[in-house]
Amino acid sequence: MKGLKTKFIGKNIIHLDKIGSTNDYAKKIADEGCPEGTVVIAQQQTKGRGRFNRKWVSDRGGLYLSIVLTPKLPVTKLPLLTLAAAEIVVKTIHKLYSLKAEIKLPNDVLINGKKVCGILAESVLEIDKLKYVVLGIGINVNNRVADKIEGIKVTSIRKELGKKVSRIDLMNTLLVSVYRSLTLF
Repeated sequence: MKGLKTKFIGKNIIHLDKIGSTNDYAKKIADEGCPEGTVVIAQQQTKGRGRFNRKWVSDRGGLYLSIVLTPKLPVTKLPLLTLAAAEIVVKTIHKLYSLKAEIKLPNDVLINGKKVCGILAESVLEIDKLKYVVLGIGINVNNRVADKIEGIKVTSIRKELGKKVSRIDLMNTLLVSVYRSLTLF
């Protein structure tokens, strides 16, 4: 993406209108040898999911992306990637919108006690070595959300601010922050 200040994340972006799951698509292209840092982004997911295959409602207006990564990370440290991504989302929401977000371990981000983001990191191993990780981030941005979905209180950035925001600005800030955090691993 032009103007994105990273060395490899987002240099190859696949933008889809509608897909089952950005993570599933990213795993497929990772198996085919796509470059590290490839980002799959969709306007809508029909089979978005979280941990334990829980459904993630992914209607238009949200930000649904998956990043193919090959960090030099021991397998035992993989959970740190999810935690780092959650921290990036929290800081980005605060930086861009002055909203106080918090992490609900292990992979959710909340605003005012309501879920605004889910993170799903899926790794593929070769013997006991990491081949790649697909880091999926789903954020309710401008989409209209019910107060509860399957018993979980949910919100969106738009709902909390009372106005629409730029998903592109949010995506760019997230991708740069993910890139910078990888240097810590």
